[in-house]
Amino acid sequence: MLALWRTAVAFAKREVDVADLPERNFIGGNTMANNGYAADRYVTDLGISGADIIWDGSAWNNLFDQPGASACPPLLPGPGWPKPVRKGYWQILNYLVTQLL
Repeated sequence: MLALWRTAVAFAKREVDVADLPERNFIGGNTMANNGYAADRYVTDLGISGADIIWDGSAWNNLFDQPGASACPPLLPGPGWPKPVRKGYWQILNYLVTQLL
């Protein structure tokens, strides 16, 4: 369903093999610079501007705590979000992404 998004890292300019459903990842405490500066054409063709973090909606239990990072979507689930809220948000985002593909 989201295999294209789940197996490609947009800014790496190459295919990267990851699990079908990357889950229980925590993104936080990173130093980011020039991310999205020269975004991959696939991303820009979808009308998405470059960002530090692009979350494709894979797995409801991925968490993000990266203050100051630009993101797509602009609102990313963090460790303070209750599980039911994260699951609901993931379901909505997952549905929207499937409609784009």
